[in-house]
Amino acid sequence: MEDNYGPFFTRTIKEKRQKVLKDRYFFLCMCPPCVENWPLYNQMTDLDLRFRCSEPNCGKPLMFNKKMSILDIALCPHCNTVNDMANVGFQDFQITIFILAVNYSLLLFQNLQHVNDAKSALDLANSLAGRGQYDNAIDLFQKSLLQFENVLHPPHKYYLECQEGIRKCFWMFGNVRPLSTTAI
Repeated sequence: MEDNYGPFFTRTIKEKRQKVLKDRYFFLCMCPPCVENWPLYNQMTDLDLRFRCSEPNCGKPLMFNKKMSILDIALCPHCNTVNDMANVGFQDFQITIFILAVNYSLLLFQNLQHVNDAKSALDLANSLAGRGQYDNAIDLFQKSLLQFENVLHPPHKYYLECQEGIRKCFWMFGNVRPLSTTAI
């Protein structure tokens, strides 16, 4: 887990963050939120998802929202991979499009199911943290974070909520970690 020099990308626009870091610390930040110009947290929605390309050497974001056709995301704009449907090999374009649509619908459904499962774990982690069960909450936040990371490309608001939840749990421990009640 990382922290930063002060201006959080979730709350401060890129230009202001860059100016503060340049004026105070004399460097141009090249973190992913700055390079990719990520939106502020309050601009992120549950409807805009950035799935990862299925090509292992790519993994770049594939944007998807409810206004798009499923075919808009099947072909990766970065590596030209047809996601999870490579080498379909049909000559008839309409059959190919139909096969792509069916396969992509299944892939999208599976990925959305992973997102829903991770969101449920995130909600439970927040509940545990609210009751002071920080160790259990950290475990669930980490599980959710890994699930989101497997299918989504940051930024995504739930992904950021997991990171913030872990951070808050560690802050609650301060410099002291509760001792185990079992004898050594």
